[in-house]
Amino acid sequence: SNIFLANAGQVKGLSGAQQEEIGAKLTALNGRADGTIALYNIERNNILTSTSSDTIADIGSEKSQGIEVSADWAPVSHLALQTNASYTHARYGTFVDPTTGLNADGNLPPNVPSYTANAWAYYTGAFNMPLDLGLGARFVGARAGNYGNTLTLQPYTLVNLSLTYHVTPHVDVTGRVDNVLDKAYASWADVNYPSEVLLGAPRAFYMELHVHG
Repeated sequence: SNIFLANAGQVKGLSGAQQEEIGAKLTALNGRADGTIALYNIERNNILTSTSSDTIADIGSEKSQGIEVSADWAPVSHLALQTNASYTHARYGTFVDPTTGLNADGNLPPNVPSYTANAWAYYTGAFNMPLDLGLGARFVGARAGNYGNTLTLQPYTLVNLSLTYHVTPHVDVTGRVDNVLDKAYASWADVNYPSEVLLGAPRAFYMELHVHG
């Protein structure tokens, strides 16, 4: 059996879920700034998940509560600032791995960070030219790397740069540098391969040509 082909005896019943969410939005400074906030509570039951390369298990329950905030601001002409951040408190309610007998009740689900944040700055018409500049940063907090929470993936921050030149009103050339600081980081842990993690992409350069109507 695998996550795509399950025996009837492995399924206790259809998955169930309940979710509550409340949020608010604010606009200020004559529309030059706005922000949002949302709080949520999610609980899912009877979830099939892969516990090895050829085994699936039924998670009794999984719970998460969290908050998300975002803000956009245009402090001066041609400059736009954007940011968002989130906190997630995710835990297994009841979950025993049938392959190993591990009791993961209350543990963190693998690869789910508690904290994430992003920030961007865009400046259009730089140097009185048809040139747009962009700077962004992304933060991902620590994550569990397995069901037992004995492996921790360290937090990381990535910085990205972009430059777009408007050759004509219909043709743009964009240069982009991702992971400017060439940060080495683990982006993912596969529970089926406990001795391995997936490394994130190193510094990379891109050139793009956009033709639009």
